[in-house]
Amino acid sequence: MCSYIGAGAFYSCSSLSQVSLPVCSYIGNHTFESCSSLTKISLPMCSYIEADAFFGCNKLSQVSLPVCEYIGSWVFQSCYSLSQVSLPVCSFIGSMTFRYCSSLSIITIGYSSVCSLGSDAFYNTPITSSTGSIYVPASLVSAYKSAPNWSKYSAIIQSYPGL
Repeated sequence: MCSYIGAGAFYSCSSLSQVSLPVCSYIGNHTFESCSSLTKISLPMCSYIEADAFFGCNKLSQVSLPVCEYIGSWVFQSCYSLSQVSLPVCSFIGSMTFRYCSSLSIITIGYSSVCSLGSDAFYNTPITSSTGSIYVPASLVSAYKSAPNWSKYSAIIQSYPGL
């Protein structure tokens, strides 16, 4: 049973296509960086992801992080196929985390307070160009629209669909 995967453990494993780590709670930096065939990750118990963990996984399209509280800087940078991300309990998203995720158009955040957001987290994504959507709890929409680094996305911040 592995609860921690160290820095660079699977760096540039070009034939790795899916990752399912049911008990892993911590992913180190550069762990899956440049895994060019990686399309799907399932980390149901992961609460902490360090910088650059999935940087350059350009085919990554499905991410499951139901208990992740912390996502470091550049974690998903250049994951061109990533289109939607749901972060039910995330309280921190680092700088440039989703930079160059050119398909990322929907992000859903369920944290009970405003999630801290690093600078340029959505640089060069549909979210930055206001063609995407950011969904947050209805009670926090106004707080997100005025929060540091979130306010520039105020036009696309809204409550979960159907609420």
